[in-house]
Amino acid sequence: MVKEEVLYSYLTLPYTKKFKCKCGKCRKTCCQGWKISVSEKEYYHLIGMETSPSLHQKIESSFVSVKVPSVNSYKQIAPNWLGVCPMLDSDGMCMLHKEKGASSLPTICRIYPRAYIHLKSGLNEVRYFVLSSSCEGVVEELIKSDIKLTSASLNEKAHLLTDVNDDFFLLHNKTLDIMLDGSISIKQKVTDIAKMFGIINKDDNIQAAIDIIKYALNKQRILSSEIDEFCEFINDVDSISIYRERDANIYKKFSHLDDVINKLLVNHFIYSTFPSCDERICYNDSIVGFIFAYSLLKFYIVCSEIEINTTSDLVDKIASLFHFIEHTSFYYNSYVLIKNPEKLLSL
Repeated sequence: MVKEEVLYSYLTLPYTKKFKCKCGKCRKTCCQGWKISVSEKEYYHLIGMETSPSLHQKIESSFVSVKVPSVNSYKQIAPNWLGVCPMLDSDGMCMLHKEKGASSLPTICRIYPRAYIHLKSGLNEVRYFVLSSSCEGVVEELIKSDIKLTSASLNEKAHLLTDVNDDFFLLHNKTLDIMLDGSISIKQKVTDIAKMFGIINKDDNIQAAIDIIKYALNKQRILSSEIDEFCEFINDVDSISIYRERDANIYKKFSHLDDVINKLLVNHFIYSTFPSCDERICYNDSIVGFIFAYSLLKFYIVCSEIEINTTSDLVDKIASLFHFIEHTSFYYNSYVLIKNPEKLLSL
């Protein structure tokens, strides 16, 4: 008897239908720089799998114990001396994937950068299928795509289920309508959302905004390879004029930059399930993180202007920043650290 395939209805953006993993062509593979945990069930499935002797040896030597093991986080993949997964082959492909197929992979490796989201409150519910902008392949497709919601029928059950309340849907839908409005600029969209959440005032002090970002960058040690250069730049007495000069230069190189930022923020809005971004903060406080995501993205691109000359350069900078924004406690930390989020809109 053939098992009937179950399809689930999702809202998604058009680029998701075109995305394919770049595999060996990826400039910065997701098989490096991550702490990958596997469940107890996945671990014993992997070490008990029938494979070639060479792959079996790789699997057995690839895992280490976590400090506090649990059913869902039982073992962790230990990167080799190059900082990459031991099962990454010289051609940039996963040995396990090549030999046993995608279904053999641990859940996080199989799904990333995809997110299947189910938000539910009583009779209200919505499912989203969205991809993380921490993946360069996602960013490349996203910036070429239209920004509109479309429906998709997929056989993947949502792995991110969040119980919300009716207030969530009210704020979520109102904010999404603003984000999808093609008649206003991205800065105006963020400003309008800030007004809706009641945190905006008339202060337009760009130095205060730069100081806030400097403080957060130092506190978080975000993008550690470039933090010293950023702090040196920010501490310069002419930092505001330098910032404005680089701002003008980046728009000469990429006149459509605001459109790119808009697409990234719409995608991030859905990926972060705004305003249900972190259970430790209330919905109204989540706007702090959203404004910071917008400002940090703009600030980082402008400050990196001298290093960004091609679309690939731009994509790589964006993806590296979204490693931080979408895969840490970004919203909670933003709320804790930033005292005057409205100043960030000056950027």
